[in-house]
Amino acid sequence: MKLIVLLTLGFFSLQALAEWKFETIAGVQVHYYLPKIPLSLSVKTKKKSLMINLHGCSQKAEDLKKDGNWESTADDFNMIVAIPKVPNGGVLAGCWDYYGGDHTVNNRHNGALINLTKALIARSELNIDPGQVYLSGLSSGGGQSMILGCLAPELYAGLGINAGPSTGTASSEISRPKTSYETMLNTCKNLANGKEQFLKTQIASIIYGNNDYIVSTNFNLFNADILKTIYGALNQSSFDTLKLDGANKEGTGTLWSDAAGPRVSLIMNKNLGHNWPAGQGGNGGNFINKKSLNYPQYLAQFFYTNNRRSSEVRLPEVLLEPVVSSGLQFQVAGLITIPKEFFKSLNVVVVDKKTGKNVDRFAVVIGRDRRFSAFSRELTMGEYIFKFEIKNTFGGTRIFTRNSWLGEVEGMNRPQLVNTKIQVVQSCLILSGQAVNNGVDKVFEVNIALNKEKFLTPVINTLWDFKLCDLTSTQHELQVFAVNESGIQSNIFEAEFTASDRTAWASLQEHMEANRLDWNDFGAFYLRYGNQKFLLYLGDDQIWRDQFLNDFLKQWNNLEKME
Repeated sequence: MKLIVLLTLGFFSLQALAEWKFETIAGVQVHYYLPKIPLSLSVKTKKKSLMINLHGCSQKAEDLKKDGNWESTADDFNMIVAIPKVPNGGVLAGCWDYYGGDHTVNNRHNGALINLTKALIARSELNIDPGQVYLSGLSSGGGQSMILGCLAPELYAGLGINAGPSTGTASSEISRPKTSYETMLNTCKNLANGKEQFLKTQIASIIYGNNDYIVSTNFNLFNADILKTIYGALNQSSFDTLKLDGANKEGTGTLWSDAAGPRVSLIMNKNLGHNWPAGQGGNGGNFINKKSLNYPQYLAQFFYTNNRRSSEVRLPEVLLEPVVSSGLQFQVAGLITIPKEFFKSLNVVVVDKKTGKNVDRFAVVIGRDRRFSAFSRELTMGEYIFKFEIKNTFGGTRIFTRNSWLGEVEGMNRPQLVNTKIQVVQSCLILSGQAVNNGVDKVFEVNIALNKEKFLTPVINTLWDFKLCDLTSTQHELQVFAVNESGIQSNIFEAEFTASDRTAWASLQEHMEANRLDWNDFGAFYLRYGNQKFLLYLGDDQIWRDQFLNDFLKQWNNLEKME
């Protein structure tokens, strides 16, 4: 046992370089991240975990690679992150084929992902622990994760489902579930037929936002209920999301446990839309929200803390709580996971991100329970990098990094336009949205520039709207932005459009809310257009039509028959 302890506590003197790679593995194109780990932890007694992360419809693997915020979590937890591209462009709008209940380990996209998982595990140079293989995804990627969790539970020790539709459902019901809960539950049970014993050691996390208007938020409640029922996790409790890491931590947390501990976690992140909650701060990417909970970090810690399958699980040497500001100081806190008799010191170095200079260094005192809390000196406004240097009695060192900021920092605490909606209906421009104050200064007005003509509209409780009619039937250029009290400008919303008294240019949600389309066709049009705006034409019979309607509905009906 002493040898294992020494290997685990050896930390490092040099770092193995972290990197993203791109390959075709088992017929699937995949980006995968090799974590930055201590060289002394690269031996076979320190196996890596594997996280397979699936993108959503109208999203690409490259989006999650670029903005998904996986690197620091992968480094901390010694985790390989694999982000595959959906084979052959996916179903219609690049979706994973989670639809219906007739799934096997070989059909649809199931075979491709199962083979990819097995191929990664089989690579000896990756040193993956089969008991620490996890699957997560957004939207159709979440739906596909749910399918594979039921269909191949022997492979996946944990599921991370982000706004994913439930098992056994059709593509046409993403916004309004029609399949009964009993059918959803029984679909998962049927897919797992003969493999029920593996569901006894599987765990799951579900996350969604209350601003999701694409996939019904009810699916998240269904998924949590399905899994806690199958797992036999009937003891319900709650947890405080404000204690989690991220740039926006408001929400609710629910946990279901069995006699041995937590099995299913459900988080509602306030103001999150249909997005991957990356949580690192700043402006988001394609279906990615950076002003959210840090879901990669939460997911890794939930899986590592509650894994039921592996004796190889090794938590990071430090479990850090969010670095928070208190006046002009920062507070750091956390838990040392190594035995206290092997702990030597923990020092925190604070670096000004803009200048790269060290601005503070302080030692942390560890309590009897191995917890710690300390404050920095007073600092000026700006963004800072915190380096936590932990040393053990064997002379090893490991460094963990976190970012935080004071005051208004461009790109971090600047105001942000969110949920901006634009419609151009019969020569009228209709705008609405939210101008969110992410710092101490308030936002009172939104600036609108239309063909270089400027307008102002007030912001009331973050909400604003604007309408301008009698536009000419020509091309128009639009810019929208907000400025706070300190003069810091938000992100800019831009659009180009052509006005006409016989057309309506809007998103699917906006067309539906204006009763231009039937809600029963929401799923079909979502797969056709996703979140992109599209034109409807008003016929002489006063019925709005899509110019591609006939061809698209023919394709849609064929898909429905296959389901």
